[in-house]
Amino acid sequence: MKKIVIMMLLFVSTNVLAEWTKVSAASVVTIGDFTVYADIQSIRKNGNKVKMWKLVDFKTVQNIDNVRYLSMLVREEYDCLEETSRRLDGYEYSGNMKNGDIVTSLPNLIEQSETVIPGSVIETLLKVACGGK
Repeated sequence: MKKIVIMMLLFVSTNVLAEWTKVSAASVVTIGDFTVYADIQSIRKNGNKVKMWKLVDFKTVQNIDNVRYLSMLVREEYDCLEETSRRLDGYEYSGNMKNGDIVTSLPNLIEQSETVIPGSVIETLLKVACGGK
């Protein structure tokens, strides 16, 4: 019976993480090391535009305006033809991999579109969202 329970727990925990596909790992002087994941299942296409959730997981605590967080969930819209991106929603979590408490919630953020920089993490996300363009 114990073996069955353990196997079920492993299956469930693997499926919970399976929605996130590692896209990139990077390091920036001001924020340190981080890993970016995409939720492939969240991709929604409408013409040239695609919406997709991404998860940014930080190795060290981020502290902006006295808000401390270790991961950030962001829904972005990519224009596959114009090669632009913009944030639509955002949430910051106290723990890694979207765990812990939501410390910042920015629903309906809808920022201005920005041109995607070649070689950037955002370009990699755009390619994932747009189907490898």
